[in-house]
Amino acid sequence: MHLFMSLLLLTLTAACMQQPPPIPKVTADFRYSNATGLGLQNAGFLDLGTMYVWDLSHNVLHPIGVADLDVAPRRNVLPGSQASTGVQGVKVSSVPVNLSGKNGLLAIEIGKKTKFSVEGAIREEYRNVTAPFKQYVRNEVRDGNNPDSTLHPRNDNFRIVMIRSVLRAQKFEMSVGGTSASDPNTVAQVSIAIPGVEIASIRVRAGHKLTCGSGTVSYNGELPPACFFNVVVRDPHYTGKEEDETRMQFLTKHSPLEKLPAAFRKLL
Repeated sequence: MHLFMSLLLLTLTAACMQQPPPIPKVTADFRYSNATGLGLQNAGFLDLGTMYVWDLSHNVLHPIGVADLDVAPRRNVLPGSQASTGVQGVKVSSVPVNLSGKNGLLAIEIGKKTKFSVEGAIREEYRNVTAPFKQYVRNEVRDGNNPDSTLHPRNDNFRIVMIRSVLRAQKFEMSVGGTSASDPNTVAQVSIAIPGVEIASIRVRAGHKLTCGSGTVSYNGELPPACFFNVVVRDPHYTGKEEDETRMQFLTKHSPLEKLPAAFRKLL
């Protein structure tokens, strides 16, 4: 009996001393992720009016300059602090073997627990979104270039993209699971719920340092940096009507907008 109790005590002691399995860690790239309510995170500090030709087949953006407009953008000062209600377009890497193939689901779960917030925000926006595209065509013709060779209006795999609005801010912060994660040295822990995966939480490290905001109320006549932006996407197109043959139209058409964060990251 004494021997039995001793063995039982040893077994219980060993069980108590066993360390829980380590919580897996992944790296998340939040650059150009889409923060709902704010816009795409402006990792490259892109300017309002910057335009691209978007090759859908290869998910590549080709810069074609900045909109040539005389009209000043509409400016709106946002009171207090502003925060995202969800983040999409996160890229996950360094995934452990036991989570192999779950990158997309991990990115969704991490995005749910990620929040961007800004203070002292100013939104600038172009309201007439087709005027810059038409002006680009006119400028190309004026300079002796063929806009068709750049915009591919007869190919459905191309779109024209412009940064139509930017959100400038005095203060910028990103948190994951309630932990400030703007610095890559910070590791945050978040709970996850992925079908077929027994792991209940993971550790997340931001792959790149994200900074923005002026940190000051007075800009000495200059606006604070653009921390987020929104785009307009149009399909360059000819109607097929003889009277419109030389007039390019810019139509609203379905585009895989969820792929834009990855396309913008390729520019870095």
